[in-house]
Amino acid sequence: MKLHKPQSLLRILSLFCIFLGFCLNIYAINEYNVNPLPTSNNIDIPNPNVVIVLDPGHGGYDKGCTGHKSHEKDVNLLIAKKLRQSIEYMIPGVEIILTRDSDSFVSLEKRVQIANQSKADLFLSIHCNSLAEGHATGSETHIAGLDFVNADQHEYLKRHNFIHPDALKELKKNPISNAEKMVLLKQSLDLAEMVQSSLHDNLPYKSRGIKESGFTVLKYLKMAGVLVEVGFLSNKNQEQYINSEKGLEEISYALASSVNTFITDTNLIERKKEAYKTFVSKFGSARSFIEETYSIEILITKGSPLLYFEPKWDNLESIYIVKENDHYFYRTGYFTNYQAAQNALPGIQQLGFDNPQIVNVPSKN
Repeated sequence: MKLHKPQSLLRILSLFCIFLGFCLNIYAINEYNVNPLPTSNNIDIPNPNVVIVLDPGHGGYDKGCTGHKSHEKDVNLLIAKKLRQSIEYMIPGVEIILTRDSDSFVSLEKRVQIANQSKADLFLSIHCNSLAEGHATGSETHIAGLDFVNADQHEYLKRHNFIHPDALKELKKNPISNAEKMVLLKQSLDLAEMVQSSLHDNLPYKSRGIKESGFTVLKYLKMAGVLVEVGFLSNKNQEQYINSEKGLEEISYALASSVNTFITDTNLIERKKEAYKTFVSKFGSARSFIEETYSIEILITKGSPLLYFEPKWDNLESIYIVKENDHYFYRTGYFTNYQAAQNALPGIQQLGFDNPQIVNVPSKN
């Protein structure tokens, strides 16, 4: 917005249009155009329950690796559904989301979006391994790691990391800070250690350890996440075990136990309940909190509107002007919760607005 240099005829006409808008009681301006107010949600309403996303790898036309008698996509789904039952039995009250619950293709970006949009606490991607030659055996657990090693060096990783550039741009919106990434990396490593330890203790074959890998499905998560290779379908004995009822029970039990250990050690259930209680005590209820909307009022004039805007106004994301009787109220931002508006106040003050106030405004809906 460059409204502080009223030199051209266009600017004079623009100011006239603004004044005409005031006479109609409400006008929103941004680069001379009427635009919808931006939505700002810096604070999420806390979920009192632990949310776990289980991600059965592959699906639909993407079969994954193939054993002697089975396709990875089918095995992954069987394990995920069994794991859901085991977790629900072992940890009552948690919310479990599957990125797919049928033989359907789900893109990598969609899997990440499901996890991030559900504000999950944990993410487990379920896979099986394969080796073209030899008789490899064992389980392994992957985390995104610091450098995403080998992400572009092997055809396997290239195939399982392809993502459309437009989808990648979408995933990179609202990035988290490096400090938050380091916290999540530490949590993911802790979860990986618990997963691999439990697989080692409960399955009849060796653990191949924890590996850093540049899997797309892990790189853009906003919660602790791991990708688990439960075993090798290329190994006949291991494929038979994984597909057996005994194997499914033991694998799901091992994974559920590791999740339970992580939740217990981090006191996650109590921490989430406490966060929700604090929220409710402050705002009354989640319902009233959602239904209220807010803006930041930065100036009130009486009698006539401003015809000159100082340079500091250019740094506002929007200006929202309301006329009531002979008063003009200048507001910025549109927030669907009070805390988000409160978080924006220091930035408004730093621009040079002395006494910004949070006010209730009508909902856009």
